[in-house]
Amino acid sequence: MTDPARISYIPLESNPDVFNTVTHSLGATNLEWHDVLSLDEPDLLALVPRPVLALALIFPTNDRYEAAKREIESRRDPYTGTGEAEDLIWYKQTIYNACGTYAILHAVSNGAARGLVDPNSAFGELIARCKALDAKDRPRALEESVELRAAHEKAAVQGDTAAPANAAVEVDYHYTAFAPSPTTHRVCELDGDKKGPLDTGLTLGGDGDMLSPAIVDLIKGYIARDGISPYFGLIALVQRQ
Repeated sequence: MTDPARISYIPLESNPDVFNTVTHSLGATNLEWHDVLSLDEPDLLALVPRPVLALALIFPTNDRYEAAKREIESRRDPYTGTGEAEDLIWYKQTIYNACGTYAILHAVSNGAARGLVDPNSAFGELIARCKALDAKDRPRALEESVELRAAHEKAAVQGDTAAPANAAVEVDYHYTAFAPSPTTHRVCELDGDKKGPLDTGLTLGGDGDMLSPAIVDLIKGYIARDGISPYFGLIALVQRQ
């Protein structure tokens, strides 16, 4: 049974054009998303403009994934960062099926990408508003954002896959983002469905590229943990030329 009080969005297709629609509709027009077509073929990796500022990974969810997530999360405390002292900006996901938009929010709100956002744009104002809020109020700000909903709805009807008629229908795929801290340059997984940012143990290199060999190996590890389905999608955020 679905919860009638739960806010639900139509899920986004794993497509850079769809992600660009959300990003640009919110005013972050000097950023853009590109498909990462391979993690093994140098010629295909070279097609992605550099440096990559952040990554969004889509992968299938299954019982193995959910069990591993529960085990890891049981050992972590909920995130409480807020205000100017906050290093990373993390958003708890409370909008059902909106994990694609939360991946966009996490990617654009952190690392070098944040500095490229016009503070007077809808995206810039949303980041500033959320940064000042505590953990319980930040999700509400996203739920109540007319601009965020409009940008998502505009993008959700794009792409090659027909959008589901019911936004509350459960889907079997999930997005997570990877972005660096703007101060320590530690690479973190930013997933709104978890308790907070998860430090991957990697530090961004001096070139600022989130598709370095070490990070590529990290992403391969996330893909390999599924062990059942070969399907995944990876989209890279870069500065628009």
